[in-house]
Amino acid sequence: MWKGLGRAFVFSFLWVFLVVGIGHPVYADAAPGDVVVAVGADLTPEQREQVLRTFGVQNIPQDKLVVVTNAEEHALLGKYLPKAVIGTRAISSVKVTLLEPGKGLHVRTEGITYLTPAQYQSAAATAGVKDAEIYVYAPVPVSGTAALTGIVKAFEGLEGKTLDPTAKDVAAEEFSTNYLLSEKIGKEQATALIQRLKEEIASGKLRDPKEIQDAIDRAARELGVTLSPEDRARLEELVRHLREANIDWNALARETAKIKQEVEKFLQDPATQSFLQKAWSFLQNLFIRVWEWLSQVFGGGSGS
Repeated sequence: MWKGLGRAFVFSFLWVFLVVGIGHPVYADAAPGDVVVAVGADLTPEQREQVLRTFGVQNIPQDKLVVVTNAEEHALLGKYLPKAVIGTRAISSVKVTLLEPGKGLHVRTEGITYLTPAQYQSAAATAGVKDAEIYVYAPVPVSGTAALTGIVKAFEGLEGKTLDPTAKDVAAEEFSTNYLLSEKIGKEQATALIQRLKEEIASGKLRDPKEIQDAIDRAARELGVTLSPEDRARLEELVRHLREANIDWNALARETAKIKQEVEKFLQDPATQSFLQKAWSFLQNLFIRVWEWLSQVFGGGSGS
């Protein structure tokens, strides 16, 4: 009888272990230098090979390779971004390399025509991603919204555990708010504004509606941008959700300060405001819109 109960217990334990652990590859002893790659599910075989070659991981083990689908992208961002922005194909891919504790996040992008490294870095930090080198790449020009899902999924694979759901959700909201706001006031301005608000939350401020409204007005005024009532309402809601989420603000404060310093240094550079810079940004945005239109007409949908 006891033998039978013992066997039943062992089988039950193994069944629970397999079911619970099936979501992500588990690396019990993840160490600095470990890599996980997330590839877009809608890459062609040739594009996928190009992505892995660019990342320098042509022979990456299958347990360190995850796939990001457009459905997963919509699940993460669909509440906050229009369907047309997310698109119908997951193209952008990510290589995440674990760094030594305390090294922070370092992001670079290639083939991403709209989102900036700082926009990824800010949202990833909010989600709980830390101490990692992140390389976002697309073999064809895309806006890059799929990459946030890839960053989160790859980091969860490295850590062997799921990030806090509330932190991931508010990171998606922040990412989307930044994206939509940047279309109106500029990418660096939108990122800098959000960092200022996050910095105040980290210091224990922004606890009531009036304080939140004043902080938004102050940040907008100091950055020289004009916000619509819709933008203000979106930012107020984001601040409330950031406060309510399960976020380690002590850890996040360091990353936020670093991002704020970098984007505001960029904004203060006189060359940033030059005619050529503005013209180049216009041409980049025009190119991505034309490319997305051509993709929809000839390629069966838009990619991200």
